[in-house]
Amino acid sequence: MDNRDIDSWVESMRARGESEENIAIAIKSRENNNIRQMAGNTSTKRTREVNESLQAILKRIEKNRQTRLSTEAKDFIEETLPLEDPFNNLWFLISPLVQAGLPHRKPRSNEFTRVNGRLTLSMMAPQKIGLPSGVPPRLLLMYICTAAKQNNSRELLLGKGIRDILHKLHVPITTGKRGSVKSYTIQLQRLLATHFTIIENIQKSPQRRAAMQIEQAQIVDKARLWWDKEGDSGAFLYLNEQFFNSINESAVPLDTNAIIKLKNSPMELDIYCWLSYRLTRMKKPTIAPWDALMDQLGAHYKERKTFKFNFLQALKSVLEVYPNAKIQEHKRGLLLYPSLPHVAKKLTKQ
Repeated sequence: MDNRDIDSWVESMRARGESEENIAIAIKSRENNNIRQMAGNTSTKRTREVNESLQAILKRIEKNRQTRLSTEAKDFIEETLPLEDPFNNLWFLISPLVQAGLPHRKPRSNEFTRVNGRLTLSMMAPQKIGLPSGVPPRLLLMYICTAAKQNNSRELLLGKGIRDILHKLHVPITTGKRGSVKSYTIQLQRLLATHFTIIENIQKSPQRRAAMQIEQAQIVDKARLWWDKEGDSGAFLYLNEQFFNSINESAVPLDTNAIIKLKNSPMELDIYCWLSYRLTRMKKPTIAPWDALMDQLGAHYKERKTFKFNFLQALKSVLEVYPNAKIQEHKRGLLLYPSLPHVAKKLTKQ
């Protein structure tokens, strides 16, 4: 039986309505017979050629089967199953805090300012409490925004302890003076005690004069941050109405896996969040100057050279999780191109 005979034999079985699985069994049986012939030295070379043809057909059948199963599984996941818990695939953060983030390290004073073009974000906290800084408040903000969007409610129950939040944020639970339990508890207190002032300079246009828009914001109107023992409902937040509306109107979707991989660096988190917001809203390429990037993402750096080095190192990690981001280093800054969103639009539907 030559290669054409094999193909004809397989097609005849398909014409009779035999399933691909039954055809594969028949081919395997024919292959075993050929192996026995080879053992008897009967036309060994020819038998090997036939077996190679049989193996090629088997591979095509298996590939088609896997493709069919993969397609069916994909359709089932995307069309049949309901949308998963947002904490499993998407986190959210309001756009003003994406455009101008929190301090990377603890500031010396209780005031801190970041500038992003026409937008200025100023933060102030009680002197005894201090401003939030580092990775913990960034993840906590994402937790609050995601929970509010998921539940569509200003009132958020935080569970029986900070450990419940750490579990949601994929943060290892450690105790002690420098453990995550104490660190995240302190940073949550600082975050909720901080007052935000958002100032946006509106450019001149033929229809109107230059103007300034000022918004005062805070995260909560009320919060309880202690956890009692049995019988207690746990800690809760009652979100500020303006903050809650900002979540529903302008929250930026972020990929959970990307955040988890970048969660050891505030710089990497800030760059990823900013690019997720900025690149998908662009209509043409633009340059983000180094000085502007330093004001926006590295306010604690004194020298641009140091900031640039650390920024580019962090950018490498970000591009590993967001490969669709079209970016090119330029002597004047960072050349940005319109890019595909990192999060599929259909996943953002609530």
